[in-house]
Amino acid sequence: MRGLFISNDRFPFIILNRKDSISAQIFSLVHELTHFFRRSDAVSNSLDFRGVEKGINPEELFCNKVAAELLLPAVEFRERYYGKSDIDLFSRIYKVSKIFVFYRLKGLGKIEEHLSDDLEKEIQKETELNLLRRMDESGLNKGGATRII
Repeated sequence: MRGLFISNDRFPFIILNRKDSISAQIFSLVHELTHFFRRSDAVSNSLDFRGVEKGINPEELFCNKVAAELLLPAVEFRERYYGKSDIDLFSRIYKVSKIFVFYRLKGLGKIEEHLSDDLEKEIQKETELNLLRRMDESGLNKGGATRII
């Protein structure tokens, strides 16, 4: 679970997964706040803000898109195309994950199509290695997990 919002007229609340990275918690918070303003209960476990995953609740996709626009506004990206170094930079500046930046730019048509697949694989591998490293550092990878994503 990444985040949870419980809509209650008297005591609405949001729960975030503290084991997530700070950037993931920021995204989840904005996502759950969108549920709050819409008064819709939901559990957010999807990383999909691209709208391509089958079976994702339309409410979840909407909240993901709102979070994407608030955290990485489309108007900020004026160049025709962006590459890996730009993704790294935006990730640091906006305090969001590289994979989030990649999918946001891809969704905006700001990643050259012929580079997209290789770049996606590279960033996913980096993301996976970072998660494994964090698990090792926290002692959560005692079973020797080799694949997270």
